[in-house]
Amino acid sequence: MKRAKKIGYTLLWLFVMVVIFLFSAQTAVQSSAESSFIEELLLKLTGNLLPEGIRANLEFLIRKAAHMSIYTCFSITGLLAVREYLTALPSAKKQRLASIIVFLSGVLYACSDEWHQTFVPGRDGSLRDVLIDSLGVLVGILLFTFVRILKKKNRMKKTKKQQIRLIALDLDGTLLNSEKNISAASLKALQKAVDAGIEIMAVTGRHLKGGKEALKGVPTGLIRYMITCNGAAVYEMESEKLILEIPFPDEVVFSLLADLNQLAIMVDAFCDGLAYMDTKNEAFIEVLEMPPIMQEYMWNSRIHVEDMPAYLQEHGIHVQKLTINFRRDENGEWIDRDKTKDIAQSYGLTAVSGGFANVELTAPEATKGNSLLAFAEKIGYKKEEIMAFGDSGNDISMLLAAGTGVAMGNADEPVKEVADLITETNDKDGVAKQILCVLSEI
Repeated sequence: MKRAKKIGYTLLWLFVMVVIFLFSAQTAVQSSAESSFIEELLLKLTGNLLPEGIRANLEFLIRKAAHMSIYTCFSITGLLAVREYLTALPSAKKQRLASIIVFLSGVLYACSDEWHQTFVPGRDGSLRDVLIDSLGVLVGILLFTFVRILKKKNRMKKTKKQQIRLIALDLDGTLLNSEKNISAASLKALQKAVDAGIEIMAVTGRHLKGGKEALKGVPTGLIRYMITCNGAAVYEMESEKLILEIPFPDEVVFSLLADLNQLAIMVDAFCDGLAYMDTKNEAFIEVLEMPPIMQEYMWNSRIHVEDMPAYLQEHGIHVQKLTINFRRDENGEWIDRDKTKDIAQSYGLTAVSGGFANVELTAPEATKGNSLLAFAEKIGYKKEEIMAFGDSGNDISMLLAAGTGVAMGNADEPVKEVADLITETNDKDGVAKQILCVLSEI
């Protein structure tokens, strides 16, 4: 989808450039005929409404308005395209850099356009037209920025008008800080939300056991439900009752595992609230690019078995999610990451990243967003009454599904792009601060 947008916007920008070139390639006679046609049409429509000074210079004004308008289009399509190539940058910095690139491109293209006209019969270049074209580029940048500001304000107004009844919280990078703890401020805010009648639920890529371990400092009953494995399963936490499950079909998962095992990767299987790893991959954990605390978590949270696919098949265990981690080669490239994505695509699976450049695979329907909406419908909440918090690629579906999606200050840029609101980072109590804002509106 992201690649399609990048290509589509780029082609649209190129199309506008081609249109400008074709207009410039017209002879003086052809250009004058088009301007005269529009002039006559406007005079018929307006009659004597236009002042004499404007009517006398109407053809000139039409020509300059056309210059300015087409370069305004150049600017807007350019911004759409260039921003797709700057997704790694923070939103504000991305807009500034894209604006600079597009403005300079517009000025250079206007200069080349005028130079091109010196080769066309009856036409010549004009510094005045370069300035008018450049003004059109600037108008496009201002319009684009103004619309973005309006959209952001409308999203904030929409959020204030809504009565939030369900808050869905991602764990790692969101509710949990960098030390994998929940701050006292966050616990206090969660308690205030529950006291106000708001349901709090955890939504994580972890399995049930790992999710409960992360929430061990949370008082019983404060968070009653948990979506696990990126949406493949939903549990009532205290009883561990399974409410909803979307596992891989058995006939798919073992064929998939056989294909993945041909690659130099680490594959873990999340099943029935637990996680399994193959003993042959134990040394793999030590070379993963992640904090020691996460390496320790991975080692301790997995059940180590020999020949994991055979073990799962022998014991009739349904797989809810596959987590795949990678190591780099001597050139710094992720080994077999692209091949893994190609295999996932060939099976039509949902593939997202939960952090540390991993790839997490679930059945096509198993996403955080789908399971959040299914749970909400079961309990009796409307989409508009849901607020969801997240920071990674596997949270995007949830932020889009909720009435209000909140990205953490430390979130990946694509997550911020789809969010309605952006709060503080997970190390600065971003969840707590946004929840307190919600409570102040009740």
